[in-house]
Amino acid sequence: YIMCKTNIAIEILKDDLNTQVASVDLQNAIFIENGEELCCLSKIIISGDYCREYTVASHVLKLDNNRILLDGKLLLVVLWSELAIIDIEQNKLLNVLNFNSWELFGVYKFKSGYFLHGEDSTRFLNGNFNLLWESGCVNIFVNYKTNCEVQIFNGYFTILDWYGHNHFYDENGELTSVYCPQYDCNKNDGENSA
Repeated sequence: YIMCKTNIAIEILKDDLNTQVASVDLQNAIFIENGEELCCLSKIIISGDYCREYTVASHVLKLDNNRILLDGKLLLVVLWSELAIIDIEQNKLLNVLNFNSWELFGVYKFKSGYFLHGEDSTRFLNGNFNLLWESGCVNIFVNYKTNCEVQIFNGYFTILDWYGHNHFYDENGELTSVYCPQYDCNKNDGENSA
């Protein structure tokens, strides 16, 4: 295992070469008890030019497809408040960025960099993983009234927050937000909007 700062351990299980198109498959996570802490094991299987399997152990957090991103030879893995960057060509952990924040929900390729969706803020990193901006929002929890709280379209990144505000971002930060009362999770479905 390679131990990384606070939350993660990555074990390299397999290293074979082939010439298929790159793709990622995420296996179901298994919860295990490690002393008094609950940990989660997730297996990430990469096929393509570099056929590899990674096991990621994290505190409590189950990985989903929003928390892993394959971008060329880089595999990005979001674990709580950390972003692990793995070079799959060199089979090497390049860095682990810790944002000392609430939970990160996902990482997305967006134009020239990476957009990080978090519980209390959103961030944009350039191609070298330098933080270009960070924006606090009105409690960016996962909105249970929609199946797609995060979208990329027309050159903008949008996030629908818990309170029904749809935040619009570009590479320079937040542009505006629009209130959508039908997605306000603090309102009962039968309430009228004013």
